Amino acid sequence: MREVSVKTVPARANISKAKNGVNHKTTNQSLSINIIPFKHPVVERAFSFSKEKKDGYYPIHRAELPKSIWEEYEDDLQDIKYLYSNFQDEENADFSASVNFKSSSRFAKHYYTTLIHEYFSTRADAIKKNYVGDIQLWFKNESLSNEKINAYEKYTIKVEFSSLCHSPAVLLTYDGVSKVSVKSIAEINIPTENFKTILFRNQVTKFKYLSEEAKQNLTEAYPL
Repeated sequence: MREVSVKTVPARANISKAKNGVNHKTTNQSLSINIIPFKHPVVERAFSFSKEKKDGYYPIHRAELPKSIWEEYEDDLQDIKYLYSNFQDEENADFSASVNFKSSSRFAKHYYTTLIHEYFSTRADAIKKNYVGDIQLWFKNESLSNEKINAYEKYTIKVEFSSLCHSPAVLLTYDGVSKVSVKSIAEINIPTENFKTILFRNQVTKFKYLSEEAKQNLTEAYPL
């Protein structure tokens, strides 16, 4: 592991081991970024893409589509802004191609980020995706929680391709603590427009983006 110190922001963290990967011991120290280079497990594999959004499929902007898709289907893609993929090779797909991760790093980032999300979906206490698609893992800290709030320590995990490592790498940063009410939205007698961010089951999301399922189960939706 290569560690790069960032001295501009103080933080309370010691990221060395993990609860399933993250150590929750807190100490006063400068914020640090842990960079873990890795090699592609396989350099090339087949993927399928759909023109329409489906359950379990993720949007891929045209600028992030693999080079091989453009080479094979350039005429068909001229008026398409997004394709959707579940990162598998499916039959009867709109488009399929063998993707080389080394020549399609932006697509490879989507693929690895999805694998990380799936891995931690049953290991982290909660997960949040930021506006650029990086994953923030939340782990409950019992010592900071009380009868009114549950406290969660947060770690962002990001897949990066840069000249610093000369290979793909995982960047891990400590993001501090968030506090979540132990009372659900259904138990709090204030207008719903006052709620900004919500923890629903193990997903953290903006209230305005709540799914229909969450809206029908507000007893399981907890405000920050």
